[in-house]
Amino acid sequence: MRQSVKKIVKRCVRVSCWTLSALVVLLVVSFALLNTHEVQNWLKDMAVEMLSKKLHTSVVVDDVSVGFFTHDVKLHGLHVKDQQNRKMLDVEGLAADVSMLPLLSGEVRVTDVQLAGIEAHAYKADTDSVANYQFLLDALASDHDVESKGKKLKLNMNKIDVKKVNLTYNDDSLALDRLTVKMKGDKPAVVDVRQVNLNYNGAAMTLARLTAKLDGNTLTDAEVKDVSAKWRHPNRLGVMVDYQMQLGNLEIDKDNDKWNVQVAALRYASNNHRPRKNVTNPHRGYFDSGHLDMTIDLKATVDHASADSLHGKITECVAVDKVTGIDVRDLQCTLAANRQYVRVSNVQLRQINSRATFASGDIRLPDSAHTFSFSTSRITVHAIPRDISRPFAPALKDFTMPMRATALMSGSMEQINLNDVHVSTTDNQFQASASGTVQGFRYPEKHELHAHINVKQMTTTPTKVEEMLKQLPVKRFMMKQLHGLKSISYAGSFDVFWKKEQFRGSLKTQPGDIDFEFTVDGLNQYLTGTASTASRDAGKLLDMHKIGKASVNATFKIDISGPRTAAMRRSRGGKLPIGEASAHVDEASYGILKVHDVDLSVKSDGVTAEGDLMAPHKFVDLSCSFTFTDTDNLSKLKVHPHLGLHHSNDDDSKMSEEKKDKKKGN
Repeated sequence: MRQSVKKIVKRCVRVSCWTLSALVVLLVVSFALLNTHEVQNWLKDMAVEMLSKKLHTSVVVDDVSVGFFTHDVKLHGLHVKDQQNRKMLDVEGLAADVSMLPLLSGEVRVTDVQLAGIEAHAYKADTDSVANYQFLLDALASDHDVESKGKKLKLNMNKIDVKKVNLTYNDDSLALDRLTVKMKGDKPAVVDVRQVNLNYNGAAMTLARLTAKLDGNTLTDAEVKDVSAKWRHPNRLGVMVDYQMQLGNLEIDKDNDKWNVQVAALRYASNNHRPRKNVTNPHRGYFDSGHLDMTIDLKATVDHASADSLHGKITECVAVDKVTGIDVRDLQCTLAANRQYVRVSNVQLRQINSRATFASGDIRLPDSAHTFSFSTSRITVHAIPRDISRPFAPALKDFTMPMRATALMSGSMEQINLNDVHVSTTDNQFQASASGTVQGFRYPEKHELHAHINVKQMTTTPTKVEEMLKQLPVKRFMMKQLHGLKSISYAGSFDVFWKKEQFRGSLKTQPGDIDFEFTVDGLNQYLTGTASTASRDAGKLLDMHKIGKASVNATFKIDISGPRTAAMRRSRGGKLPIGEASAHVDEASYGILKVHDVDLSVKSDGVTAEGDLMAPHKFVDLSCSFTFTDTDNLSKLKVHPHLGLHHSNDDDSKMSEEKKDKKKGN
């Protein structure tokens, strides 16, 4: 019995050994067969056929190999066509190092993935059509995650290396020389991008290199080198403008809880292919948004950044446009922003010898319920006006007198408000307080621009006025009479329109007050206006001491065209302004002679001014003609008196009534 049992046990052991040996051999043979090129391609062909049927399109794989012992997977030549039989995706090669044992625990561990020669073409005719790749997205979306015993397959990758990628979408394209991503867990730790060329909607962009290091979802270091972008877009007038932006270098590094940002050689340029705005107007500055070429260097720190908010500081900023003359030597400020508001604080701006500062400014960002708006605390400016001469005001190119100004600013997309404005020289011999608005700048037509300034009070001295005029490229007339004013005080307003300025107000001086309103017509190049005065001491003002008190209402028109007046000066010379004036004198005295209701007219060709004075009376008409050639020597005025006798008649009565009506009107 025992022997029978022993025989049975031995036989079972022998059978088990043979069975196990057979299984081992079968397993080895299976792995060996699976490791053969023929079997792998046979399996590949089956998988490709199934995939083609599922996608209803052509899928081709040139070759595939799986190294079960070397742990590598290689695919050569993947070709996928869209459902219109057009080339959609070509992959030259794919290689991956795959660990097999983790597959048993539901994990795909890939230590290295390499992709090379990717070419993809996407098409979509219009917004209502379906893209040629949509069928692929639908097929992938229909597959659900495969679960094994309640556990999903997990993908664990160490490194991805992609080379030579070319993607097109209709007329847009993206070319990538190399992309390397190193993973830490399931998140990227290092990203390295080299040589990107993007063409999108007519715009072109190139990137030489981008490297970034991340810790989880936090960026720790980044560097961007040699970025260039070009695009074309119509401005608000519909004129096509070519824009260009270049970046030499951008560096970001994390230091404890803040990021240091450094931007080098950021260039912004625009070209509307039209003449600069100052080509036909030499008095206009070089600033023209259609012709800019600005370079910016910047350093900043960011101590908080999230999807909803940002907080940081600009520590250094230099912005220079050598053509227009914009020359910002330094800009510093603190910036805090969220989805609704932006606040800038501790702002310091320096341009050559000028600087501006303000404590804070708030910007309300537009959304569905609010429009754009902004406001600032008091802005303080210490300026040398010459610093802004080239870009904005060539007339200030020699204006080196230091000026001070303070103001409050606020506004919206429709209007800018200037409140509590104070302007003065450093010696306070010129002081002005004002307020104003600028509106219409958002409209396409520049004719809509309108600036209105209310001058509450301006005080100065004739000496300071002459000193300021000497720093402007203007002709100076009647300087001798200017000093006769002794003191000057002004209150009024002025408006600036397209090629037109209007000034009005009351000028108070020691000899008397002048109420005036005049217009600078920049389109036709004339200065026109009216003035009225009741001077207590007109003789001293004009350096003609026989003239006493005078009450005058006058109108004038003076030619301010550079070409027209220059032509007259070349042919005849002269020191006088070119134009004409007329006045009605309610009353005036000359020595012991007193007159009323006198009409005066003067015409000047720039060399000689000729005038006529008429004082009609009931029986006697007093009149005279006069000439002068220099406003600084009116005491040398040449006067030719005339006397006319006549009888009173109805015409005289009618003329007298007209004079009375005119006097009442004035």
